Amino acid sequence: MRKDVERYSVEFEAPDVEVHCLHGYGVDTVSRLVYKPGAFPDQDPDFLYGDGDGTVNIHSLEGCLSWQGKQEKKVYHQTFSSLDHMGILRDKRVRDYLVSLITKL
Repeated sequence: MRKDVERYSVEFEAPDVEVHCLHGYGVDTVSRLVYKPGAFPDQDPDFLYGDGDGTVNIHSLEGCLSWQGKQEKKVYHQTFSSLDHMGILRDKRVRDYLVSLITKL
């Protein structure tokens, strides 16, 4: 399974289109799984928590920022405090952002 997705972490190329990267933050999110020596794979890991949207950690959520300066098209980055992974689908702040984009077309 790791090999199936490995190229996406190595070849995370800028898409050369305007990007609007929207995500929540400020929600406790698993950032690391820590196994005691000799515990993997038979024992459960300890979880270390950090910032994110409750599902995806902040480092991954900000992956789109790596495209800034690597393409001519603009990369917009909009964050929403205390917004979890599924909450982004129904949050008024996100809806307002999307409506403002659509009305500019």
